[in-house]
Amino acid sequence: MSDLAAEAIDRYKEERFWDEFDRALEAWTPEQWRQYRKEFKEWDAMPGPPLPADDWSGQWRADQQRAKAEARRRVVGRSRSGSRPRAGRTTTRDRRVG
Repeated sequence: MSDLAAEAIDRYKEERFWDEFDRALEAWTPEQWRQYRKEFKEWDAMPGPPLPADDWSGQWRADQQRAKAEARRRVVGRSRSGSRPRAGRTTTRDRRVG
């Protein structure tokens, strides 16, 4: 249980960091953006082997699977065992009252 809480806290901290980062970028002036792009052009112009391209596809798939699993857990009133009929009953209309 403590691992679950630690994971939730870490996820919360990471989300807060990226939210603050996004807000800071949104507040940049056009001059700050020009300076940022200029700095990257300078780094790209340096001699040497280029850095390999980042492959985030595995991370993206893991994030998608985690989001789907969380969405399934959040469904209110959903049976954990699935929607199997009980033994001997195929539908609710087969039940007799009285």
